[in-house]
Amino acid sequence: MRADTIIQNWFLIDFTSEEGERLGKSVLWGIVVDDRKGRWIPGDWCCTSLVVKEHDDQLFETSNSFYQAQGHGTRMEAPTAAIQLLRSGYSPDQWPALKSLGDQMKGS
Repeated sequence: MRADTIIQNWFLIDFTSEEGERLGKSVLWGIVVDDRKGRWIPGDWCCTSLVVKEHDDQLFETSNSFYQAQGHGTRMEAPTAAIQLLRSGYSPDQWPALKSLGDQMKGS
């Protein structure tokens, strides 16, 4: 299997219900190194559709593509509402700052 897209600085996000239960649904978010399908240019961020299978060597399959994750990545859990942040381009490592800013704005 050859990857359609190669990413780095990646996160595999496993979604949870509001009660914190894992739903068995995940997406991959990362910075594009190369995209054979021409959807992104190097340096763009991408957020995949649902991952249907994890293969060896950090290869992830969605319904239409294969993604190769390079280097160290992070697997984490997040509520399903987080998909809005991911699809807007916010990296999971930005979420604490966004939450802090939101909390400050609520306190104003």
